[in-house]
Amino acid sequence: MKIKRFTLNGKFVDTIGNGKGKGPGEFIQYLDFCFSGDSMHVIDGRKQMLIQFNANNNTYLHSFKMKFRPMRITSVGNKLVVLSLGKRKLFKIFDQNGNKVNQFGKLIEDPLQNSLSLQGNLVSVNSLNEFIFAPRFASYLFYYNLKGDQQKVIQTIDKKSFPTSPHKSSGDVKTISSPRPDLTIESAVKDGNRLYLQYLKRNQEMDTRKAFVDVHNLQTGKYLFSFRLPIASRIMLVTHKRLYLVSYNDAKLLAFKMNSRN
Repeated sequence: MKIKRFTLNGKFVDTIGNGKGKGPGEFIQYLDFCFSGDSMHVIDGRKQMLIQFNANNNTYLHSFKMKFRPMRITSVGNKLVVLSLGKRKLFKIFDQNGNKVNQFGKLIEDPLQNSLSLQGNLVSVNSLNEFIFAPRFASYLFYYNLKGDQQKVIQTIDKKSFPTSPHKSSGDVKTISSPRPDLTIESAVKDGNRLYLQYLKRNQEMDTRKAFVDVHNLQTGKYLFSFRLPIASRIMLVTHKRLYLVSYNDAKLLAFKMNSRN
């Protein structure tokens, strides 16, 4: 299990990581990564670790054990913002050495019982020294600074509230399941001064998926326009006037040229 790096034209460059396992630089379940300076920071959900690599030569640097399961990560300035579920505080702030310097973020009542409803994406806004949390199941953009101050909340055009997490009981065992709404935000990425929210609309009866993107101003959150995607996608990236999608069915990486409006 390694992270593979490609050029923007799809040419394979190299790999990052030492394979699957519990050893130094190895992964069991990497969920997200970000870059800060010359370092690449990868979070592993199963190992509950923050793993650091040199971004120039891909060598393993350090690992930091976490007391929670990390889900998403981004960098703001010289700090790292980590999204965690199953804790009362949603966001944890770390320095480059893996030391926790702050924690905050309570968006709904009873976050422990509804933890899976708080899945989402993190996007840095370095010009404001802030980050955005875009929930997967609710129509909001939450802007925070690193002190924990909620700078603003933008309601997006679909106007969906946070759902509750379904609970099931079997004897003495209780489990929490992820909500299954028809509309979810699968990706939130930035390019320049624009924020791109990739939505996936499911038809449960016909087992079909359609994808589209809402575009917002990155700093203000103001809605700008929307466009349809040619395929249903798991992951989206927008950079250098190109749109990259990982197809939902066969996990192929596809590239599209963006027009002047997008």
